Amino acid sequence: LPDALTAEIIESRLISRLLPRYNRAGTRADKYCYVKLDVDSAWPRLSVVKNPSVKGIHLGPLPSRTMAHLVVEAIQTAVPLRRCTVRMGRGYRPADATAVCSAAQLGVALCPCSGTADPADYATAVDAAARALSGDPRVVVDRLRDRMFDLAGAQRFEEAAATRDRLSALLGAVRRHLLVEALRTAERAEVSFGDSTWIIDRGRLLDATHIGTAGRALPIPPPDAAAASKVLSREQIDEALCLARFCDKRADRLVVVHCSGAWMFPIGDRVPDLAALAIRAA
Repeated sequence: LPDALTAEIIESRLISRLLPRYNRAGTRADKYCYVKLDVDSAWPRLSVVKNPSVKGIHLGPLPSRTMAHLVVEAIQTAVPLRRCTVRMGRGYRPADATAVCSAAQLGVALCPCSGTADPADYATAVDAAARALSGDPRVVVDRLRDRMFDLAGAQRFEEAAATRDRLSALLGAVRRHLLVEALRTAERAEVSFGDSTWIIDRGRLLDATHIGTAGRALPIPPPDAAAASKVLSREQIDEALCLARFCDKRADRLVVVHCSGAWMFPIGDRVPDLAALAIRAA
């Protein structure tokens, strides 16, 4: 193979196809999951799901349920979305004397199942959560940052550390999302670096050539492309992330020969890191 990037992509495809028993990377896709916000329901809530559905906003696939649950906790810490699993349609009416849930009693969630939630306030919370899952986590990040430093200032260090971990998971998940979306927004692109040239199409490597090397470098064909309106499947994310990270890291040195969409690398400071947040707060 002519270059390290192409070799990594081919290795990933081989692992995905053969699922070698003692290669841990070969079983990762089975553990991937998504964070879902069911915005089409009357009172949306967050959940962790194995596969994306037709409706709703999804963030992912994420590499583990642990990370997905931390992302859910991060958003729930910042905005008061309901945490119960009660089914509530458009015509839902709570029964008489329905108790307010414990999260609402603690002041960390609204409680539509008891009939005490204001629809406008709830819509504001849903909007903040939807923006975070779609790549704009500023409202959630600012609230988590303030909470983290308030807790540290009050010497509640374990709670501050838990908030930091949730914030870190959210920032990591959003960064993954923006990297992949930048690659998909480029649609079909031909890029060069040094003596190598790659043709990338919607998160897949279609071809790779190297000066002085004859023939094609991809002995295994690319996976099927995902529809532009759908999130990537668990089987597609590894290749897309590998390509996106390569383009982002070398954005200032890559030569974009052709791009049918919009080239958005590097993604820059669209996702802050914890160190930058600490400096800003100081």
